[in-house]
Amino acid sequence: MPATHTLTVEGHRLVALEYNETAPGTPIIFIHGIASTVAFWEGGVGLSPILNQRRWYSLSLPGHFPAQVPAGFQPADVTPERIASLLTQATRQLIGDQPALLVGHSTGGFAVLAMAAQAPDLATAVVSISGFAQGRWGGVLRPLQMLARQGAIGQALFRFNMQMTTLSPAIYHQVTGFYATDRRAYFAYPELRPTTDKLLEYARQLDLKALGAYFQRMPDIDVADWLPRIRVPVLALTGDSDHIVPPEQARLIAGRVQNGTLREIKGAGHMSFIERPAEYSAIINPWYEQY
Repeated sequence: MPATHTLTVEGHRLVALEYNETAPGTPIIFIHGIASTVAFWEGGVGLSPILNQRRWYSLSLPGHFPAQVPAGFQPADVTPERIASLLTQATRQLIGDQPALLVGHSTGGFAVLAMAAQAPDLATAVVSISGFAQGRWGGVLRPLQMLARQGAIGQALFRFNMQMTTLSPAIYHQVTGFYATDRRAYFAYPELRPTTDKLLEYARQLDLKALGAYFQRMPDIDVADWLPRIRVPVLALTGDSDHIVPPEQARLIAGRVQNGTLREIKGAGHMSFIERPAEYSAIINPWYEQY
């Protein structure tokens, strides 16, 4: 069982799960995507047997249960600077001054890029899986972003829609499939149902007001000008058919960082590690081994 760390940073309560605490080598920090949780990685989704020999952490995005925002939290508090600062301080509490391999999916991919840009000594390398520099999302998330930006009524409708997705395990299981492009491969993944059942426990406890702040603010976020500051190697990994975060974002990231590698998985969408697990593992495992 992983060790659970509760971290207090600038009034935020963040949570991290620690695995293989006595393992040697550079630690790895994993950060999940929007509306997800630290349990996302716990079920083994997108992970590798290599990590059984590494110390790694699953760190929560601010405001994502079991993390909590402070009283008075506002949409204006969702900025790249604040997210990078909170997560960097939390990482320092976990591992001290040593650097880490930073790995993030989707909004987590954005977060690890922001962390590496703002704290150059934090990372040995960065892996952005379906991550972005510009937060205008597509697919099923685009209408939710639009709702969240329509004042009090839009926010109420946003929260209603999010609540509807968690009414039952069957509904939640099906809704997660909207993130994938190859839905047939996605639903055939053997570990999927246990994982979505576990994630549902957390999704039902999300702070929807805090989540709405992310959806409201992300379309205005653009850290493309930060990318040249990142000196460490960066893997920008994407499905070439991702309709949530277009693959153009991975191309932008790989092209603007100082040492970027772009890898696109054919026929995969936003959940490439489930839709194409073999191809995904062949790309990412060398990064786990090298850094």
